[in-house]
Amino acid sequence: MNWLLEHRLNKLAQKIGPDRVFVKRLENRLKTQSGRHLAWIPVWKLAAVPALLLTLVCGTTGAYAYTSDDVLPDHVLYPVRTGLEKIAEKASIGSQTKALVALDHLQRRLHEDRLLLSKHMHIPQARLDDFNWKLQKLEDDVARMSAARQSRFKQPLDALVAGFNAVKAENAALN
Repeated sequence: MNWLLEHRLNKLAQKIGPDRVFVKRLENRLKTQSGRHLAWIPVWKLAAVPALLLTLVCGTTGAYAYTSDDVLPDHVLYPVRTGLEKIAEKASIGSQTKALVALDHLQRRLHEDRLLLSKHMHIPQARLDDFNWKLQKLEDDVARMSAARQSRFKQPLDALVAGFNAVKAENAALN
């Protein structure tokens, strides 16, 4: 379509369409006839943008905190990571699923400890004790499962124990 024909069609569409003043007057007349006041609609439109932005910022912050290797115990977003992990623990249903979530979290803690040691940072004894307690709890939970389910956890648990012993030894050597 050539530009002249398109320009003429646009002009015609403007002439055919209702005038803005007419639309506003009709709106006001219908509001008064219906007896309903719709003034809250613009407020919701104004509130939707900040709410959407807040949701976007919180969601991306949580995703960053949960997945990034930069978020270590001394980072500002570390409580967000642990909070999301607590939500994952609460949302898991069944003993095997809970054990898988606990295993994943312990693997994360071990990875964090290795990152701390690579930065020549000392790991507090309370953190090591907490890891050991959670590891023993996981081993007890797995011991209560059937033999078929236990076999799924054997290799990861052995790797966790070996990794934890290596972290303890390296942390002791760092002191």
